Amino acid sequence: NYAGINTTTAASATWPVILAFRSKIAQDNALGKRMTWLTSSAGATTLMGRVKETGNAIYLLGDDGRMAGYPVLETNSFATDRLILGDFSQMIVGTWGGLEIEVDNLTGMATDSVSVYVKSYSDVAIRHIEAFCKDSAVIS
Repeated sequence: NYAGINTTTAASATWPVILAFRSKIAQDNALGKRMTWLTSSAGATTLMGRVKETGNAIYLLGDDGRMAGYPVLETNSFATDRLILGDFSQMIVGTWGGLEIEVDNLTGMATDSVSVYVKSYSDVAIRHIEAFCKDSAVIS
């Protein structure tokens, strides 16, 4: 949740709504070379079944994994109805404290198992906030 990020408002994903994402970023002169869509697997499935125009068998998310000319990536770390378009090269990931590795050979002693825990501390910042557009309830 960053202040100033572009947003669209729509009840469901339609071709004009998809184009509105791109339009918001273009209005801010922030279209980058690495524009990418990000959604959940359920969202991607919905977009694969949603036609661009009634009577045409052309879908919002094509067989080539692209929508409006940009690649679509899916992750289940996302809310089902969320959709974001952005130039993810404008995100900065900062890490500190290195990598912490802990081995626990006592908890699973009865079953001869060992647990290994790896911890990393990081945060994300956006360099150019205008390079992103989101809507948290567009895929329905």
